[in-house]
Amino acid sequence: MMSQAGSFLVVVTLGVAVASWYGSAEPTWGSMVRNVLRFPPFLAFVLAMIANAADYQHPELVRGVLEKMSGPFPVIALLSVGLQMNLRVPPTQTRPIVLGLTYKLLLAPLLIYSIYQAAVQQHDQVVDLCILGAAIGPMNTAAVVAERYGLDPPLAAQMVGLGIPLSLPLLALLGWWFTR
Repeated sequence: MMSQAGSFLVVVTLGVAVASWYGSAEPTWGSMVRNVLRFPPFLAFVLAMIANAADYQHPELVRGVLEKMSGPFPVIALLSVGLQMNLRVPPTQTRPIVLGLTYKLLLAPLLIYSIYQAAVQQHDQVVDLCILGAAIGPMNTAAVVAERYGLDPPLAAQMVGLGIPLSLPLLALLGWWFTR
């Protein structure tokens, strides 16, 4: 769960900052910081962290309602990306998609493996989980951020739409490799 919180925090801070900088005609540090601080998922994350630190517990009724409301969110999020995706990759997007998915699905896990081998010189379940985490397809949230700041939304949707299904056999292969 912490890896999800960590990845999410990077996307809603550094990711939004970079997207707002490159998505703006006249970027400024102030506008970049304001964009991060006003990004609704970041505000929700901060509120959740404060509630967690204060050991806040929802009443059972509220918890039940929130669980029911959040249930369809992953389906809606993937549907929103899927509806923007064209199964035929335009020739102008072939190279960026191949480069992006090669990095995300192959080079990033190899980089994590290499860092662990060089720094820790051991291989355990934590290392396996970090490698699997690096090999998971691109985050849907990253595509939402790219869309929000006008950073080639069709390309972002293609990366997520192709990356998630392509990562499944890779994750299965890595899982088999780690447990053999």
